[in-house]
Amino acid sequence: TTLNIGGLSNKEGKIVSRGVVELTTPNEYEYEGLVEGDYVTTLKGKKVTVNEKINRNNTLELIGEKGINLKEDIVSRILSIDTKEELENKKEIKGLDTLSVRAKNIENEGRLLSDKNLYV
Repeated sequence: TTLNIGGLSNKEGKIVSRGVVELTTPNEYEYEGLVEGDYVTTLKGKKVTVNEKINRNNTLELIGEKGINLKEDIVSRILSIDTKEELENKKEIKGLDTLSVRAKNIENEGRLLSDKNLYV
């Protein structure tokens, strides 16, 4: 399932696929509701903000061209966070197998954890 959209309000909604979900917007994206693929979920925007907990047994990719702001806990088997600007983390971010973080700057008030592999 591929969504290329200008904006999305998904407060109580669900976007779910038995395969892969790729959500891309040229604008800022605020994670709300449920957006999930059984194998991979990719959320890409100008700036990505997570205000709700995310818990996945598969792969989650967060890509924010102008920054990523994590305000709630995130757990995923493989978790990839990528921004060319600042990553702001307030909570617990955990990759059960792998956590990979790429950012120009990191402001970490929470925890960046992995049970196996951690790349920063």
